[in-house]
Amino acid sequence: MKIHRGWGRRVAVALLTLACAGCAARRVSGPDLLAQCLVHLADRGAADSVTVGVTAAVDFGHVPVPTNEAEALVFRHLFEPPVRMDCRGRAVAGFATAWWHDAGGTVWRYALRPDLRFSDGTPVSAADVVALWRDARPDIASLRVLGDTAVETTFTSRTDIATGADPALAVWKTSGAGTPMGTVARTVTREMMDGRPVVTLSGGNGPVLRFVIGPGDDPRDLLDLGVDAVITADRATLRYAEAHEDLTVVPLRWTRTYALIAGSWQASLADRRDELARDVVPVDARRAEGAGALPWREGACVEDGQTAPPARAPAVRRVVYAHDDAVARALAERLVALTQAGNVFAEAVSRAELASATAQPSGFAYVVSLTDLSVTCETLRRYGKLVLPLIDVRSSLIARHGVGPVWVGADGLPRFDGRP
Repeated sequence: MKIHRGWGRRVAVALLTLACAGCAARRVSGPDLLAQCLVHLADRGAADSVTVGVTAAVDFGHVPVPTNEAEALVFRHLFEPPVRMDCRGRAVAGFATAWWHDAGGTVWRYALRPDLRFSDGTPVSAADVVALWRDARPDIASLRVLGDTAVETTFTSRTDIATGADPALAVWKTSGAGTPMGTVARTVTREMMDGRPVVTLSGGNGPVLRFVIGPGDDPRDLLDLGVDAVITADRATLRYAEAHEDLTVVPLRWTRTYALIAGSWQASLADRRDELARDVVPVDARRAEGAGALPWREGACVEDGQTAPPARAPAVRRVVYAHDDAVARALAERLVALTQAGNVFAEAVSRAELASATAQPSGFAYVVSLTDLSVTCETLRRYGKLVLPLIDVRSSLIARHGVGPVWVGADGLPRFDGRP
């Protein structure tokens, strides 16, 4: 009989938990947990090295903009935009030490950190930043060098300080060996461990970081391998971790909102969202309360005091979701069941197809994560008011005692070197 790695241990843990409620992980929570966006898990100084398990692929060809949570965790320890946003929405320095904007919020100036350098020691000038930013964002209208240590950016429309935290504005280059380098003093090496790729980040003032990459792995298997930390919203993994007294579970911020975008809809969902969060999805979820920067909140999509009339659209025939999003799949399948119509089906598509399809109204409905898809006011006006936030999702940090301190950003993901 073949035993799946970790399965026997999980059964033993489950039995032990039934027998001894005191043999459980420490769960850190409460309103003051992230008051300073710094989580202390160690009773003494920070560890010399931290091994983090991730369950999605990390492709350095996507630098500097991550396409999944695993890339976001790795990239933030190598690359920095001019500012970072902490877990309470406050701006802290990235590679800029100060910033200013005009009254209209379209012109922004950033003062560069003194002695700003790539990780190989090469100096970074204001001219370098301007050259790298020319194609970074489509809403950049113009760029100007202000001496050697400042840049000015004019955007096509009003922006706020959070724009400066866009990963696309990170400064980076590729080494002769083909490895991307940022302005965080860390070097990248790659190796294999138990058949899994490992990315090691070393140098700087923090611990050596090792990311064990297991696309599609059960996070519990990575914990059984002995990694020091994982980030997950998976309820089964959270229950598993809470049965281990050597682990700490830290709930992070509600940062992902899943929504239904539809031209028309046949079933009432307003009263079903508690059910969707509690019974349908396999992750830590709640009824949608607006975790993200939803563009229809507080009149953000209202122009000149008028709202666009609802668009006319055919009845829904398909509920479409990203093929690699288990939460969206569960929601889509449940929504189809709620229609009680035999001619409505759930359909998986690629993320590229999903992004392009939502640009035009059709006889399709879409279940999307608003952190993965840019839903603009223009898109919302096309669909009228039939854009319904369904659930909010949050991840938790599961870490062994001795990891820390951990700094948490606005996206709810940590930095394991304890700095913004």
